[in-house]
Amino acid sequence: MTTLSVDTAPSLDLGMLRALCALVLLLLACSAQAQRQPPSSTEIRSAYCITVLTGRARDAQTLASLPAPRALQERHREVQEGYEQDVRRLRSYLVPRMQHLDGEPLLAAADRGQSDVNAFLRAQLACKSRCDAKPASGPDAGEKNAACFSACSAEDPASDRVKACSPVNWL
Repeated sequence: MTTLSVDTAPSLDLGMLRALCALVLLLLACSAQAQRQPPSSTEIRSAYCITVLTGRARDAQTLASLPAPRALQERHREVQEGYEQDVRRLRSYLVPRMQHLDGEPLLAAADRGQSDVNAFLRAQLACKSRCDAKPASGPDAGEKNAACFSACSAEDPASDRVKACSPVNWL
């Protein structure tokens, strides 16, 4: 018959306690992950639009800092503030929900938003160059130049997705 000495019994209990604690922590981690909900389409759209509108606000800020007539600079600042206000509204909606949501779809949406806004801004620059190269003349030159820019912008596949983010009347 084998007997345990007093010296080996406490270490066995400590080892079992450690194993039990590790198992409990593992179960808690799995339980927390299992409780995360998939995000709704509105939450995914919010993540996408936060990135898009942040990019557009940054672009408006850059335009406002360029040498231009004061009225144009003020208009760019107003546009920037509108985008920033929309971003604040979307964040106040999404951030409290994030602790209960699966983050991967939200990150994917934010990445897509970044990609789309970059493509959109590149296309806007290309359209401006294209339309400025052939400026319209006459009494309705402003309307013709705006029509050129609108038609060119509509060719960009990201344009509709990016423009759908603002105003945030869908939240």
